Amino acid sequence: MLLISPSVGAAKTLGFGTGKPGASIDASEYARSRGLDRDDAAVRDDLHPGWLTLTDDELVFHYPGMRGLRPGPVGVIDRMPRDGVGLSWFDETVKALTSRVLHLEFADGSQLLTATAYTTPSRRKPFDDEADLFVEAFGDAAEHVRPD
Repeated sequence: MLLISPSVGAAKTLGFGTGKPGASIDASEYARSRGLDRDDAAVRDDLHPGWLTLTDDELVFHYPGMRGLRPGPVGVIDRMPRDGVGLSWFDETVKALTSRVLHLEFADGSQLLTATAYTTPSRRKPFDDEADLFVEAFGDAAEHVRPD
């Protein structure tokens, strides 16, 4: 049983979203090498932008709230059972911001490639523990991969 249900932001950009090639996870070498195409119905592009919360039984995708300095999750976009979900992840630094890239493969064959802000060189530790808790909660179903 999870003592904490980690929530991470779900974004399509790496770094500060400069709009330059490589700043988008859709255009990343990782996505290209795995044949992930946002026009493919199996790629859940509809879950961006938003928040992802992991519970004992499911993954809950939320719309982003726009109040305060750091938006948080609000209404639910979708829910997916946690059973059979695989996670591949790696950290990628673009424009002085390190993002945790999360590639989720769902039991129904659909996939989500997303990124969440992790840290900057000026910080000694991550922004918060959520990205680490998210990966840890997957246990053996999480695989640390190389981005290329």
